[in-house]
Amino acid sequence: MFTLQQKQIANFTKIEEAKFVQKTVVFIKYNYRDWAKNRSDEELDDFVNEMILIGKNSKIFKEVNIQKLIFLNIQFQYPLPLTFAHRILLKEENIDEDHRVKKFYKALLNISS
Repeated sequence: MFTLQQKQIANFTKIEEAKFVQKTVVFIKYNYRDWAKNRSDEELDDFVNEMILIGKNSKIFKEVNIQKLIFLNIQFQYPLPLTFAHRILLKEENIDEDHRVKKFYKALLNISS
C-alpha cells in the first residue's frame, strides 16, 4: 500500500504552487503587458503568491478561481490586503467557491459603475 506522509503532501503542494505561480506570471506578462511592464518578476511572483494566500484564507482553492481573482485585481485594482467587505464576500458560507468569486465580481462591477 502506498501512503503519503504529511511532509510529502506539503512538499507536493509547494511544488504545484510554484508551477502555478510560474505559469501565471508568464500569463500575466503576456496578457496584461501594460500592467506588468513596470513590475519585476519578483513583484509578480509576490503578487500571485498573495492572491494564492487570499484564496486559501477564503477557502478558494481552484486555480481558475485564483486566476479570476488575479484578473479582477488587475481590472478593478481593489486594495490588498482585502477590505473587510471584500473578505466577507469571499468567505460567505454555504456558497461554493465558484459562486463566491462570481458574487465578488458582481460587487466590484457595482462599485465601479
